[in-house]
Amino acid sequence: MRFIKTICLLLLASVSIGQEVNIIPRPVSIELTDGKFNLNKNTVILYNSPESWVDLNAINFFNSYLLKNYGFRLKVRLASDVEKSTPRQQKNCIIFLRSIIEQVDTTRDEQSYYDLRITNSNITIIGRPAGNLFAMVSLIQMLPEKAYYLKNKQLEVKAANIHDVARFRYRGMHLDCSRHFWSVDFVKQYIDYLALHKFNTFHWHLTDDQGWRIEIKKYPMLTSVGGW
Repeated sequence: MRFIKTICLLLLASVSIGQEVNIIPRPVSIELTDGKFNLNKNTVILYNSPESWVDLNAINFFNSYLLKNYGFRLKVRLASDVEKSTPRQQKNCIIFLRSIIEQVDTTRDEQSYYDLRITNSNITIIGRPAGNLFAMVSLIQMLPEKAYYLKNKQLEVKAANIHDVARFRYRGMHLDCSRHFWSVDFVKQYIDYLALHKFNTFHWHLTDDQGWRIEIKKYPMLTSVGGW
């Protein structure tokens, strides 16, 4: 009897682990719902803010990640009347909607606010400018491994309602290139890692008494003398 109870507990634990949504940092709230969204090559991204370059930055970041890690990218369409489109037209889509919420908790970083709603038929993102990017980062963290995609030809995402707004306005990391030399590729990868963990500030240390590491053409001696 004790053995049977142990097996049951292990099975329950495995089910609960499988139902987890691991997003870093943890959002304000995560409500898991029934179902899943199957993201594949036919999924389309719809956005309704032609003047909003932030939406496009978030979309391009997501597409670059898909291309690098899974070998495909999604089609992107501007749909100014996406709110009026039919459920059929919204099926298999990732839909960006402009936030209509005028006020959030002012003790937090309100620009990072987003709501991410994942259903069987589509994914909807409603957020502030920076929040659009952070919503896409959360979605990236929910994607399965590349081996899963190669086997199933789609990426399964657990259905959920996720609400988040960053606790701290300043969330940064520091990189000292005055004393320690890094390649351009490393710095770019470092910034990508910051974005994947929702940091909003890159503190790049380029000058110190050990050396001046940034070129200013108006003052060439800063590098010709100060660099040594």
